Amino acid sequence: MILGPTIIRKCLECFDLIEEFTILSGNTFGTIFWTDGKTQVPMLPDQPRFVKCPHCQALVWIDELEEVGKVEPILGNEIYKNAKSYDNNRVMMAEIKRELGQFEEAEILLRKPFASELPQAVSIIRELVQSRESFVAEMEFKD
Repeated sequence: MILGPTIIRKCLECFDLIEEFTILSGNTFGTIFWTDGKTQVPMLPDQPRFVKCPHCQALVWIDELEEVGKVEPILGNEIYKNAKSYDNNRVMMAEIKRELGQFEEAEILLRKPFASELPQAVSIIRELVQSRESFVAEMEFKD
């Protein structure tokens, strides 16, 4: 998921400001569909159109509120983004090597330190490499 700009709107009741978070892109992998029409989309947060003003508690349609500004998301510096991208690619390459049964090559890719967001995924894949398991496995992350 990639965040879009935060739209600042003015409440029709109290004239205070309300933030509307937007999404530039996401995906629908893992979507659960219910017979009553509800869907649960893990990688695409719900964006309700009928909301409660956090200031006066009035119920309003977000699209009917006046837009008074936008705040673009902070993307961070390019060096950090490139390092994180490199780490993600290295994890994926290790996983591909593991699934192909190339366990030694996968171990080499997993030896170097990774970005702080990846230790659980790296640990799970490393355990699968050590047990010489080449099938796709579900990753269960702990909080």
